[in-house]
Amino acid sequence: MKLTSQLNSKLAWRRGFSVYDFVLYLVLALAAGAGVVFMYSGASLSQNTADAQNQITQLRSIVSSLYQGQSDYTGLTVSSLINQVPRSMVNGTSILNPFKGTVTVLPSSQAGSFYITMANIPSDACVSLATKDFGLGELGVVVGTAAVDPATSSAPSHLDPATARTSCAAQSKSVLSFLFN
Repeated sequence: MKLTSQLNSKLAWRRGFSVYDFVLYLVLALAAGAGVVFMYSGASLSQNTADAQNQITQLRSIVSSLYQGQSDYTGLTVSSLINQVPRSMVNGTSILNPFKGTVTVLPSSQAGSFYITMANIPSDACVSLATKDFGLGELGVVVGTAAVDPATSSAPSHLDPATARTSCAAQSKSVLSFLFN
């Protein structure tokens, strides 16, 4: 009888230990999975932001090449660029940014300049893009909820990080308009 009770207590202890182990491993696996998802979303946002910066640079280069030697950007539209941009940017008759927002490229009301508008930009990426220096020829950027010609806006031509954070935080998805010459 004594041997049976000792055996039962050892088995009960082992059974409880394995359930405890299972719960512990499950919690650890869930924590690791949550960490992977968090890291992936952060990496994905960073990659999309970098891709959007590259798109702006590519579009600017394409427009400058197409209109080189001309005094203005008459006739500049998305449809005039659709065959010039990489296929990865094209969706039917539209150009899309990495955040699945539309991209517009139009002549500006300011002589000898054009603007690129990107819609559906998340606030984290908005700050990074709005404060990015795209080099000589960038005349300014406007953050808002609709596409505007930056030349007609009263917004500052270049945004400092504090102003960009405030402007981008005003909405969950922003529209950025970049003015170039």
